[in-house]
Amino acid sequence: DTIKRIHLYLNSQFEGSRMYEGREKIFFNIVKYRKEAVARFFDIDTKDIKLRPLNTKSEFSTLFLEKELQYWVKKNKIDLLLNKLADQLAGYGSAVIRKTRKGAQIMDLRRLFLDPTVEDISDSRFIIIKHYLTPTQLRERVKDGWDSDAIERIIRRKENERARENAQESYERDGNLNTIRSTPYIEVYERFGEVPQSEFSGKSSKLVRSLCIVAEPYMSEVYEDGTTGENGEVLYKAKWNKPYPFADVHYAKTEGRWLGVGVVE
Repeated sequence: DTIKRIHLYLNSQFEGSRMYEGREKIFFNIVKYRKEAVARFFDIDTKDIKLRPLNTKSEFSTLFLEKELQYWVKKNKIDLLLNKLADQLAGYGSAVIRKTRKGAQIMDLRRLFLDPTVEDISDSRFIIIKHYLTPTQLRERVKDGWDSDAIERIIRRKENERARENAQESYERDGNLNTIRSTPYIEVYERFGEVPQSEFSGKSSKLVRSLCIVAEPYMSEVYEDGTTGENGEVLYKAKWNKPYPFADVHYAKTEGRWLGVGVVE
């Protein structure tokens, strides 16, 4: 709720109705420019990152390493990542970075779920990321080990479910919305956390760290006998023996909650 409220206020939107006594309310944004001012204090320029040798014998190798670092930073657009990090940190009070093959990415806090009472994200019992993927994007994940048969099944179910639905409405308010057919988005949840050992082999109830990816876990189906059952799909599951690839940073902290206190709040 806090993250949703901050997102609305940054975009000059009220939580409730925009109307009051038949007129549209005026939103006077008093938070955005303050957030931008504070974000400048956290904005790190990649050209200011310098390497210093631990001993005099390493001066030349350190110089070459710094050149290599600058090339890597430019190639992977780390400057844009740091700008986004500062912006999110000032606005929401917290920012989460995920380690990737190419470096790192900033997580969208609106689609990140964890234990809200922990001090650090690494202490959470679970970390869940919600994705919206198209059928094409899902099929591209087969090369990462995702179950191709499960992907095709969930695509067919989703297309049947939304065969008569139209695209999402835009922000236009003039009443002339185009009723166009849209490729359905499929909800995919990526979960880092513990599951019973029996999910992989045997009947042991011992908990093991894992990565599980499921599609449309809340999709249901009515069977011929009138009962209702879950109709999602497990796309990928594997044991996870490494530390979870997330790190967090906070603007200010308050007792009893993970989310920091940002400028908007």
